[in-house]
Amino acid sequence: MKYTPPQRVIAGAAAVLIFSSIYAPVAQASNGAHAISTSPRSAGRGGTELAIGDDAYSVISNPAGMTHAYGYRIDLGLNIRFSNVSFTNELNRDFVERGFPGVVPSLAMVYDFGAQRELESIAEEHEAMSDAFLKSMEWVEYEETLPFDFGFALWGVAGSSANSTFRTPVFPDGLSQRSKFQVAGLTLAGSWRVGPRVSVGMSIHLLHASIDQNELAGSSGNTNGLVRNFNGDQVNQADEFFLVNGDPITWSEIFDLAGSADSLSSSRIDVDDAKGFGIAAQVGVLVEFTRWLSVGATFRTPGVFDKLKGEAFLDSRQAVASSGGALDQIQADFLDNHLPNDGAFMAGNYDFELAGLRMPAILGLGIAMRPHDQVMLAMDVKWINWADSFDEWDVTLSNGTSADINEVSSNQQSSTIETTSLRGWKDQVVVALGIVFSVNDTLNLRLGYNYGNSPVPSNVDDPFKAPNIEHHATIGFGLKFESVSVQVAYVHGFRKSITIGEHLDSADFSGIRHTAEQDSLWLGLSWEY
Repeated sequence: MKYTPPQRVIAGAAAVLIFSSIYAPVAQASNGAHAISTSPRSAGRGGTELAIGDDAYSVISNPAGMTHAYGYRIDLGLNIRFSNVSFTNELNRDFVERGFPGVVPSLAMVYDFGAQRELESIAEEHEAMSDAFLKSMEWVEYEETLPFDFGFALWGVAGSSANSTFRTPVFPDGLSQRSKFQVAGLTLAGSWRVGPRVSVGMSIHLLHASIDQNELAGSSGNTNGLVRNFNGDQVNQADEFFLVNGDPITWSEIFDLAGSADSLSSSRIDVDDAKGFGIAAQVGVLVEFTRWLSVGATFRTPGVFDKLKGEAFLDSRQAVASSGGALDQIQADFLDNHLPNDGAFMAGNYDFELAGLRMPAILGLGIAMRPHDQVMLAMDVKWINWADSFDEWDVTLSNGTSADINEVSSNQQSSTIETTSLRGWKDQVVVALGIVFSVNDTLNLRLGYNYGNSPVPSNVDDPFKAPNIEHHATIGFGLKFESVSVQVAYVHGFRKSITIGEHLDSADFSGIRHTAEQDSLWLGLSWEY
């Protein structure tokens, strides 16, 4: 028997690692902010993976499944996603731009400390045994000398991206919207076969999140500064506040009184690649009750992040210009009288911070049955705790360079704007069903179905993305050639349409008819040594 030296495996993994690190997960997800699967094999059978452990991506899905590896195993995957998203209201009848499809690469590797030594020992005792025969042996037929496995993975944890032109009363000619949210993960994992039929595993997920966007500010609570009286660029100390019915009034209230849009919530914000790091942990167990029945369970803790930090440009010029006429009905030259720079500099640079981002906790249970040597049936059920992760994100813009915007937001007592970005997602339950037909030693055929209730309420829905798709049908196949195998899967996310209610974060989204569907192609290449 010949085994690939560790140096060759490490060199190959390093080459793939470099390739994977060039790209980032920017495609739209459709199971909330997640894809329905972690691997091409799993994607073909509906996303079922918790009780199977037949590739190195068990590092991510259920680390206890790594004990099914023989020697070294490397898996390389590519997920190519094609989304079709439209949004319609009185001013818009448009599609999100269909540019180059989103591409999410991934890499996973597992090394079994005991398998190679044990197989060599068996080969010495049974010289006539072939590689194929030894690899077909059930692990329960003997005990490993070192029943430990180690693995790592690079993968796209969550993400979405969209480019579109959106028309509002403030931007009748259309505002170019660009948004990209992505979370990438580096996972390190270990597993231990504690008995002939029971394995446990644990993994640590190191996370990197980034946000890059140019879109409507779309949040409330930005215009709470009291309206003050100015002489030139100085506050009128003898008569500081503008009074309505004898009381001071905030800029938010004056905009409402004038019947005009809130200037900052109708503003454009350009966030330049804000980044932050996070961490999560995961435990799993896999029990093989018989040759034909296995059960897997896993729990992933919430992914906790530090603050995402970057730079932002806030532009309220067009929003304030559209409000000027209405404000002048209250008092002539209103902005000249109540802003330090007469409303002429309603744009500025800020330091950007986002706090409160979390990846959801996940609890999953899976079962795999093999009623026939050539047939496997599988089902997974997962609970995803979006409600505690995509709820409210606190956004802070500090060190602002626009005195006028600072005045509207805080009376210039601070150059900081603090607001809350509302998400309000609900928890999600995902049910995955899959079937695999082993036609022969070379060809496997896979079919599946995946359902996950939409975690996104209509009053916080994003009309440019596709997180609310619920039903998915999958098909795939695998070809094995000695130590190398090829995997292909196709996933169709069926069309989902909703009408957005009274939006909590942006009034311009209220009443939009939002439709989304998605197709994705999964490609995989595996090596076993």
